[in-house]
Amino acid sequence: MSRHINARFTTLVLAGFLFSTTHLPAQEKTPARPTQPTNRRIRVDDQDRVQTLVREGEKLIKSGQATPFAKLQTGLNRNSCKVKLAKPSTKALAGADLYQRSQQSVLVISSLYYCNRCTKLHATLAGGVVIGSTGEVLTNDHVVRGKPDQKRETIVAMTADGTVIPVREILASSRRDDLAVLRLDTKRLKSLPALPLGTNPRPGSPIRVMSHPDKHFYHFSEGIIARYFAEAGSTGRTEVMSITADYGRGSSGCPVLDLNGNVVGLVSRTSSLYYRQTSKKQENLQMVFKLCAAASQITPLVGGKPRPRVVGTPRPKASPETATYRAIETQLQVRRRGTLVFARPTEAGVDRLEAFLKKYPKSAHREEALYVRGLSLWMLKKYDQAAVAYRVLLDSFPEGKHTRLARIREAAALLFSDQPQPALDRLDELMADHPDTPETYGRERAHALVLLGRQKEARDFMDHVESQMLAAGKDRLVPRMQMQFAPLRMVGRPLKAFKVARHGADGQIDSSALKGQVVLVDFWATWCRPCVAELPHLREAHEKFADRGFQIVSISLDDNQKSLDSFIARENMNWIHHYDGKKWKNEIAVLFDVHSIPMNLLVDRQGIVRAANLRGAAVVRRVDELLKASPKTAPKK
Repeated sequence: MSRHINARFTTLVLAGFLFSTTHLPAQEKTPARPTQPTNRRIRVDDQDRVQTLVREGEKLIKSGQATPFAKLQTGLNRNSCKVKLAKPSTKALAGADLYQRSQQSVLVISSLYYCNRCTKLHATLAGGVVIGSTGEVLTNDHVVRGKPDQKRETIVAMTADGTVIPVREILASSRRDDLAVLRLDTKRLKSLPALPLGTNPRPGSPIRVMSHPDKHFYHFSEGIIARYFAEAGSTGRTEVMSITADYGRGSSGCPVLDLNGNVVGLVSRTSSLYYRQTSKKQENLQMVFKLCAAASQITPLVGGKPRPRVVGTPRPKASPETATYRAIETQLQVRRRGTLVFARPTEAGVDRLEAFLKKYPKSAHREEALYVRGLSLWMLKKYDQAAVAYRVLLDSFPEGKHTRLARIREAAALLFSDQPQPALDRLDELMADHPDTPETYGRERAHALVLLGRQKEARDFMDHVESQMLAAGKDRLVPRMQMQFAPLRMVGRPLKAFKVARHGADGQIDSSALKGQVVLVDFWATWCRPCVAELPHLREAHEKFADRGFQIVSISLDDNQKSLDSFIARENMNWIHHYDGKKWKNEIAVLFDVHSIPMNLLVDRQGIVRAANLRGAAVVRRVDELLKASPKTAPKK
């Protein structure tokens, strides 16, 4: 089973490993938010390099100097290109000289992208090496092809001196060999020195690798050629070089060098060998194979002669129906990763999808179209419509490939559209069908019980889920489940006491002084799109009920006060705010163990938490209920 090495943590279920080796492409993605540093020491130069990469890359995007990712992808259809190569070197270099020589030609290759959880730009980290006299760079196919769950904007390169350069074109690529050739925009730069391309050294020959393992940029390691072997896959047969030199994630696309400074291979991936490996666990790591693309596979890609493609049955010409659906998926930026589907929907794209479903009611693409419609409406925060869309899918395809996830999403959409009882009915059915995997629907079912006021039942259920996960050996997933349950466990209990500075006004926010009012404590940030999507509902509740004793206390996890202040003013957020610039280490966020946003707690006049994680119209309804449940009290300023 293959998977990219990266820091992103998005799992729905525990993936099973089926083979005795685990393959990992040696590429890394910088995490949107590291959860726990492995070392308190900070490598300042490496950290600065990443920050410079993102900052300068964003400037290129905003100024229009970067090539859009979609345009770059057109080069993936070319399987060869002509590169003017440097003459191979025959003179052996001392270690220090080889390091200095290769460092000038080795680059950091980065795809810049926006995630689904914030508005900040992020970067993947990999490597590349200059091999052509006019800015041609060799890297991996998987580096430039990307992953389906990332909304990539462009690809850039960074030199050893920290200069960020746009990638203008993908000249050619080979998926079977995991190779790609890029052309950089070198107009404003001096010529980048190219490393010559060599031939396959014999097994046992000494080699060096210059790589970027886990942001340890320009790391030099030594080893030998362990062996070569043939590897066959769906895209054809290739020759793989196995080496002993060390490298790690973030090193994809970095060069393997002989002692003369010739490129004789390219880092591709690792493969771990365990003594015992089952679908649930791995035991006793024995070896890690370092697998690279061999020089013999690089030469045809840059030699200008088209490479023979894998022989197979010609793909039939798409019907008008299929062509229309493919165009809609392109407009919605649909991407797939196994059975998971990702999209970047727009109102216009959803309208076009609706028209397709009406025009082709018996389409072969109907199941996918119905699922994409539900997903798109969900992502557009139209939860009431998403619930209906998922129900149509489930009624039409009760045993479809998206059934289980669609059932969970339908229930969540019902919750977020203030329909907890129908949501619980759906979740009870799901629990009856899948009693052994409560972690997949546990958060939603506990939330439904809390919204219905069945707090003791909710706590018993949460305890049951955690104990069942531990009994099933899913220990590593329990902490995440506990984080999801944490806000729900606060319901029915007194609000934790706090006293912090008020932002934008004199004085402090004292939790004890809030008693006598109905209060919504809301954890949010300007960069959190779901948080921003909830603002109209918060504004409506505040405008309706502020004079009846309702107050909002917003806890910002931003780190830029100027942008926060302008956002608050622009959005008419005329309520109490707290900000300390510490993001996830905000004093109140730490007190309430906040690990994801939006997160909110609704507190009654007596200071008891009565609801958590309210969405949409449920905010107005629940505030109104609490205000009516106790005598009117003049709001405290």
